[in-house]
Amino acid sequence: MNPDTTMLDWLFANAGPIIRWRLVTEFALPVPKKETTRLKTELLATEEVRRWLANLGRKAVHGSTDTHAENAMAKLVEYGLRAGISEFDEKMLPYAETGGDFADCFLIAAGYATHEAVAARFRKRLSAVHRTAIKASYDFYLPPEEARLVPKAWRGKPIYRPEFGWNANLPVPSCCDLYAMAHWNHGTKTERRMIEEVIKYASHPSFQTTSGGYTWNRERHMCHAEGRCCLACLTPDRVILFTELFARFRPARESGWFQEILSGLERCRTDRGTYVFPPDYLKEKRNCYYLYAGAHMGLGENRRNRNWLEVESTFRMLNIKRLMGR
Repeated sequence: MNPDTTMLDWLFANAGPIIRWRLVTEFALPVPKKETTRLKTELLATEEVRRWLANLGRKAVHGSTDTHAENAMAKLVEYGLRAGISEFDEKMLPYAETGGDFADCFLIAAGYATHEAVAARFRKRLSAVHRTAIKASYDFYLPPEEARLVPKAWRGKPIYRPEFGWNANLPVPSCCDLYAMAHWNHGTKTERRMIEEVIKYASHPSFQTTSGGYTWNRERHMCHAEGRCCLACLTPDRVILFTELFARFRPARESGWFQEILSGLERCRTDRGTYVFPPDYLKEKRNCYYLYAGAHMGLGENRRNRNWLEVESTFRMLNIKRLMGR
């Protein structure tokens, strides 16, 4: 028997409703239609899903609290909710018209990519970051002699050249961009090529090791932070999250840093074929950023149970392999 099949069966027998639902809907674990219906009912009845659904619509999109939409959307996508589930549609669709980076990436992942406004905003952003990718420059920062001209409070800090930055003419690929591109599954051949070129650019060590920095607003005589947490860079805080995102793309998979991460995860394999990651890899922390800090990686398992870490780690590793096409 295929060892991954054995592990899928083990997970289905030991996991809670969220992972069981994802095994059926994403791994195509075969179960009768009646069982799929029951699993969906169990999923929507969980305290975790009810709590995160209730958090949607209570605050603005961007922010660190659980009631900011970006974190609630992210958790519900992690829990396997997708367009077509009425309770989910009711909460998600109001964001489709207004959108913005921090909503659109999750709307795309959740299955609303065909919504006209969401698709238009994504394509506009893809064109912008693609301009940066094909320029193929990693010379992001002002030279020291020019950086000395910034207001005193920001001297000595990395200051982006005027053409670079998150929203400049040559925007650096952000974590929102990476998340959206990783889930843009229905685009044209041209769009897929553009995405591959952006990912190749972002996978280069010069990008992955960049520090982030500040944009200089000369008119207002101040600088704005665009820290490394904003960028499509793999960091210790979001190892699993970004490994799952980058796993979809050949240029990232072929990079040395990705192979090193993968080897490290493989060293977490147990004698029976399951995985047990360091607990910090799957942290779940209230009122903290999902994308910036990787702080919402839980999959609904009861963390008082002895095997919760083994269950969630094994699912994550099998999911990374699935996304890699293994």
